[in-house]
Amino acid sequence: RMKGNLVDYSEAKGALQWLLARNARDGEALDQLARLFYDRGVLNQSSYMLLAEDAVRRGQDLVPEGPHRAGIEVTAGLLALTREDQTAALEAFMAAIRMAPQHPEAHLHVGHLALGHRDFARAQRHLLVALDEPRVARKPDPWLTLGVVRRHLQDYAGAEEAYRQARKVALTDP
Repeated sequence: RMKGNLVDYSEAKGALQWLLARNARDGEALDQLARLFYDRGVLNQSSYMLLAEDAVRRGQDLVPEGPHRAGIEVTAGLLALTREDQTAALEAFMAAIRMAPQHPEAHLHVGHLALGHRDFARAQRHLLVALDEPRVARKPDPWLTLGVVRRHLQDYAGAEEAYRQARKVALTDP
């Protein structure tokens, strides 16, 4: 995604805007533009959150429901979390899962929200789907979260295995 460098940001924004000028219904470009603005907004540049909200709204209006729109819904969920609206966030993440049933980021966020609400069985289900994606499985945090969830489910052997996986991938995590 974004490296934090202003030049990289400007280049990425320009490229995405060019793609959107050619096809305003390009769900992937709208999602990436919204995420680019969201990432900037997280860096305490709140005006970018407004741009991210606008890009998400445009995506929801222009891109038909389906796999190409799932990322837009995930970004909508992240924006809802910044407003501390967990209900709207969960709705957005679940919409993404309906549109792309194996969407790893949506499952990861639903898993975290379920853990926060002490719905450990649901958290485990969603975390396991997310961990099927190699990019997610190469990070220690999802494994640590799964370990916590399994410990609460009193699956101590499963928790230990999840912690072992976290330690294993942490060796390669910068």
